[in-house]
Amino acid sequence: MSSDRPRFRLSPRPPLRKAERGSTLVFLFGVLVAACKPSPPSVVLATDSHLDLRGEVQAFYDWYSDTASLDRSTATVLAVLPQVLSPDLRTLLQADEKCKDASQSICNIEFDPFLNSQDPCARYEVRAPVPHGDTLAFPIYPNCAWMRDTAPALIALALPLDSGWVFTNFIYGGGSADLRTILSRPVTE
Repeated sequence: MSSDRPRFRLSPRPPLRKAERGSTLVFLFGVLVAACKPSPPSVVLATDSHLDLRGEVQAFYDWYSDTASLDRSTATVLAVLPQVLSPDLRTLLQADEKCKDASQSICNIEFDPFLNSQDPCARYEVRAPVPHGDTLAFPIYPNCAWMRDTAPALIALALPLDSGWVFTNFIYGGGSADLRTILSRPVTE
């Protein structure tokens, strides 16, 4: 016996029967269909085609807190970017602005509602959102020269839409207050 021959002998496999060929073809077809099936949309696409909604909210905060334009206010947002506010939030903010103009005094909000501050920082950092009903809750962290907060100054609720997105509310104090509730209070003089 030569050393390059196998010690065992393989018997040739008998040809597949007609029934076996059919089941093999069905199996291969199933594998092909499964391989071609589109994958489910990723979590990022849950924002209605806004691949970077966080970046869009950050762009708003970069524009709003730009130190070269310290005159940013609720009135500025209402005049320049009203489309970033939901219609009902816009109406509530407009009513408060009209009240301030008519009374020459503070009405419902005595702080910056977009920053939750009377002394804003130079920059605000928008962190990753958390689903909050049909909106996304973005924690907004102040980034001040004198200190960096470890807790968000506020939570901005943004509603993704097919045509864009809008802020629907702002939550303050860890959930103890929110802008819509504050603006809905009757004004006392």
